Amino acid sequence: MLQVASLCKCVATTRVQAELLRLLLANLSVATPWPLCENTLVNSYLPLVIVLALASAYGIWWKRSRGAIRSNKAIPGHRLTEAVLGEPLGSRATMVQFSSAFCAPCRATHSLLSQMVIPMNDVKHIHIDAESHLELVRELDIRSTPTTLFINKDGIEVGRAAGTPKREQVLAALDAIR
Repeated sequence: MLQVASLCKCVATTRVQAELLRLLLANLSVATPWPLCENTLVNSYLPLVIVLALASAYGIWWKRSRGAIRSNKAIPGHRLTEAVLGEPLGSRATMVQFSSAFCAPCRATHSLLSQMVIPMNDVKHIHIDAESHLELVRELDIRSTPTTLFINKDGIEVGRAAGTPKREQVLAALDAIR
């Protein structure tokens, strides 16, 4: 008698579970990917809102990272010399700009940096074509053009700007090199 009672209890439990499973599967149809959101406006606009939020976040990050000058920790034993760059270094600092032929921001950066070094006797601007100096580009890990390296008088890289830096950023980076 005890075995029959436990068997009935087991069958009753499986019947309840079967009914719950049937109800759950009835609510999960192919037409509604999110069963909890039956509203069609939510279903159609939620992916769009998510994509727009991600694209906006990426755009803000991209805008902030372009042109910003990042200070680098010097790599021991790695120096840029006159032999590597093809021109003598400045007595206090040198700005080494890597650019390519068809790059509009490169021309703006070249113009800005060239104008800035005119009144500064101890700072030099060196322009290097990235396409014709690929080995140096790989060695210095230049990933985009324009990229400007800020070099101290010893030939050690102390800062780097990817993109077109602002005048104030360049002045601040040069003031930091003493």
